[in-house]
Amino acid sequence: MTEKNFIQAATRLLSSLMEDFQKKAIRSRDEIRFYECLEEVLRSLEKTKALDNRLLIALESFHKSASFLIGHSSLKLEQTTHQKWRAYDAFHMEKVQPQLEIYGPILPL
Repeated sequence: MTEKNFIQAATRLLSSLMEDFQKKAIRSRDEIRFYECLEEVLRSLEKTKALDNRLLIALESFHKSASFLIGHSSLKLEQTTHQKWRAYDAFHMEKVQPQLEIYGPILPL
């Protein structure tokens, strides 16, 4: 997958998730936080011209925050929104995580 295709795929999946999520009235604190995280990662994708570790870290940060909110908070996604989240989750695990690079000292376990 080329850099351009990668960025377009991430943008398409996250934009679709945002579009579907906005159909529901956003009321709870967790829903607001999810919306803000989604909005922030979409802004990062919009500004990005090349695939680099900054973008990958932004995607990873969003994924961690969203996963926590979906799994451990009062945030409840409707079925179609949840399906779109699962589609992004699969993309993230398959395409984003393998490309993340760790910098700094690493201690073997």
